Amino acid sequence: MKQFSEVQGLIFDMDGVLWRGGKPLPGVRTTFSLLRARQIPFVLATNNATQTFEEVRSRMEEAGVSIEQNEVLTSALGTAIHLKQHI
Repeated sequence: MKQFSEVQGLIFDMDGVLWRGGKPLPGVRTTFSLLRARQIPFVLATNNATQTFEEVRSRMEEAGVSIEQNEVLTSALGTAIHLKQHI
């Protein structure tokens, strides 16, 4: 697919994009299988500061998607990174 040839990476918001009402939206597993097959990096982002990586991983595994720690960015983690770099 030509449209994927120029994609260098993707960022997905989790709530309302991948999940609605605690359930994965249709196509989540297929989407991430395609990204892995095409070696397109991605990050899952959430502004829910209370979610840990383990909770995010568990939710994604329920949808049939394995993720690594470097593929998740929570607002708490983003804040910690920013503070470490600027203070």
